Amino acid sequence: MSDLLSDLLFDLLSDLLFDLLFDLLSDLLFDLLFDLLSDRVSEYQGASCHATTEIA
Repeated sequence: MSDLLSDLLFDLLSDLLFDLLFDLLSDLLFDLLFDLLSDRVSEYQGASCHATTEIA
């Protein structure tokens, strides 16, 4: 009986820990990708504005 209880507790804790780590890592990865894309967009917009002022 105690083995069953310890197995259930272990499964529950490992599932919770995995979910927590997965959520944390996915949030960090999303934030990193969003920051990189935002930097690229601002660089592109800055380059296109600079190019249009040189042409004009």
